[in-house]
This record gives sequence, C-alpha cells and structure tokens, in this order.
Amino acid sequence: MSQKIEDKANAAEARTHETRGFMQQVRVKSRRKYTSEEKVRIVLEGFRREVAVNELC
Repeated sequence: MSQKIEDKANAAEARTHETRGFMQQVRVKSRRKYTSEEKVRIVLEGFRREVAVNELC
C-alpha cells in the first residue's frame, strides 16, 4: 500500500518538474525582444519620468 503511494508521489513530482520546465521554455520563447532603438527610447523616456518604466515596456 505504501509503495503505491510513494510511486504516485514520485510520478506526480516528475510531472510537476516536467510542467515547470515546459512553462519556462514557453516564457523564454515568448519573451519580447527589444531592438536597440526601442531600448534607447525606453531609457530616454525613463529619464524624463513622465511615464513609469514598467509601462514603457
């Protein structure tokens, strides 16, 4: 009985690890890539402090 519980726990842990890895891959691939011009624009607008930096991105 306890062996089945341990097997289920190990299987659930493995699925959780796989899911976290998959989610990380999705985040990395869907991350927005900024061009040099966009980076400069964000920095300059951030210096003006008219708009919060997190809103610029």
